[in-house]
Amino acid sequence: MRIPLQCAALLLFLLPGISQALPPMESPLDRARNSDVVIHAVITAQQQTALNSVVSAIQLSITVQGTLKSPANFKAKKLTSLNFLITPGSYESGLREAPGPGHWIIFLRLKEQTVDNRSFIIPVLYSPEAFAFHPFDEKLSEEIRNLP
Repeated sequence: MRIPLQCAALLLFLLPGISQALPPMESPLDRARNSDVVIHAVITAQQQTALNSVVSAIQLSITVQGTLKSPANFKAKKLTSLNFLITPGSYESGLREAPGPGHWIIFLRLKEQTVDNRSFIIPVLYSPEAFAFHPFDEKLSEEIRNLP
């Protein structure tokens, strides 16, 4: 079977982008080790706003059921919403859609942001964002709690 020249050229053009778009899979325990905060949360509502033809803003309303990992000075139980961007039509390694309602393990990083000489700690999704959410599993949550 012969591939038409146009198809072969298109494949050669797309293959390098495809290989860069798919980050290597990380196990949930590796994500937990590399996260600052890991929570078990229920997503109760979702609002999506298209910002342009490529990017949408997402606001998830969450109820934190339990903190699996967190520094002592961060009150993860007080989180009530998460805001982030998705790129539904992109081939990049970002998040293409928000997770649906239900129980999730959410992996977060803490970033310090300074505004008017005041510092704030802001929770942001784990990077790459495609690995920030994992369906809740009781056994996995216990393993995360027991990490050193």
